[in-house]
Amino acid sequence: MRKNKLFVLVAVLVAFVLLAGCSTFTKNTYSSIKTSAIMVDSAMKVSADLYAEGYINSDDVEEIKAIHVLYRSSYIVAVDALSAYKRSGDVQDKEMLEYAMIEITVLAGDIAVLVDKFLARRNQ
Repeated sequence: MRKNKLFVLVAVLVAFVLLAGCSTFTKNTYSSIKTSAIMVDSAMKVSADLYAEGYINSDDVEEIKAIHVLYRSSYIVAVDALSAYKRSGDVQDKEMLEYAMIEITVLAGDIAVLVDKFLARRNQ
């Protein structure tokens, strides 16, 4: 269980460190998108390892894949919205970007919680 909390804590700390070093909204947003992608990719690799080790089953894999598909779609929207906002500086583009960031944050959190649940099985 301690290892699980450490995984989530490290992901959050990395996000804060990256954000602290940036001075503008677009740089902060870029760093947040990048950090979420790194965290999600790591979580998916952990899930694959757990599946290979027999700690999760095919239903668990399908559950995390479904969230991952949503995350990837939202990730693309966030990247496109960041690009649009950088070009235009328009308030509507910024609002779209903020909405997309909420989506990827929630979905990345859902993936982290699910992987934490999977890791708890291994640590029992």
